[in-house]
Amino acid sequence: MADSFRFVIELPKKVSVSGRVLSRDDFFEFLWAKYGSVGLVGIHEGTVLAEQAAPQGKETESWTLDSAEAPRERDWIGDQNQLRVEIYCESEVAAQKIHGELLAENVFPVLAIEKVEDQDWDAEWKASFQGSEVEPFWRILPPWVDEAASPGRAADGKVLIRLNPGAGFGTGTHETTQLCLEVFGRWSKLQTQGKLKGLRVLDFGSGSGILSFGAALLGAQVLSIEIDPLAIENGVENAVRNGISDQIVFADLLPPQPDRSDRFDLIFANILKPVLLRFRDELLSRLKPGGILILSGLVENDVAEVSKAYASAGPLQVFQKNEWRAISTRF
Repeated sequence: MADSFRFVIELPKKVSVSGRVLSRDDFFEFLWAKYGSVGLVGIHEGTVLAEQAAPQGKETESWTLDSAEAPRERDWIGDQNQLRVEIYCESEVAAQKIHGELLAENVFPVLAIEKVEDQDWDAEWKASFQGSEVEPFWRILPPWVDEAASPGRAADGKVLIRLNPGAGFGTGTHETTQLCLEVFGRWSKLQTQGKLKGLRVLDFGSGSGILSFGAALLGAQVLSIEIDPLAIENGVENAVRNGISDQIVFADLLPPQPDRSDRFDLIFANILKPVLLRFRDELLSRLKPGGILILSGLVENDVAEVSKAYASAGPLQVFQKNEWRAISTRF
């Protein structure tokens, strides 16, 4: 990829340009129509993460990074009163033309043009993601770190999960995933030598499959449910990478209602409140009496309603990491 040239504009929600008042989306269409053929190559509207939206008062429902469907009715970017937008051009000449014509409109500040050096984005991503460690004993590593180490229980007692990240499927760094791993890890340490051989686990809304992999590496048989086919494909590849393909079944739908002998010892559901409420009966009916339920993807305002819905599973306890919450049956 060749070098490009970038400048920044700051936009209110309504933009006056060429004698017209446009919404931001209409303004971006105007830019593409006018300058797409003269060197405009990209418009980046910025990023608002879920963990930033809640403190700003823009989010009262929880949506996890590992969920399969984005909350498309939410537009945290569009809600910003002032939006910093990066304009990318293929050449300095194109950047100067677009920059100059926008500046002539004299309706919003246009920051200076700067050169963006050609970068190896794949190499930079690999350098930025070196893995993570999660209490009480989890180590999550991509394939390019400590390549000689095999998945499973390491000499220092850590459980190594190999994860080649897929776009949008999570890397284990989000608080909701870490909460699930922490709660699960605490519970597993109470089992015989921390082994789960013979136990059945349901990972509902599995995303990247990290929770499924952790359970399988401790010996469990796992049913991993995920509606995104790309996430399933990524999960299958990572199951092979971890040597646990024979312990995980990937599917996009829950199987028919099981009989009492075919229920799960543990159910993960790291997803979002509306889905947890919608699938309450399906999940509870698949949990063995005395089984462990771990729900996450929640913020504080979600806890009371979800706890009430799942109260029949037994006494519940709440775990916290920053603004995120997880709920588990007591153990």
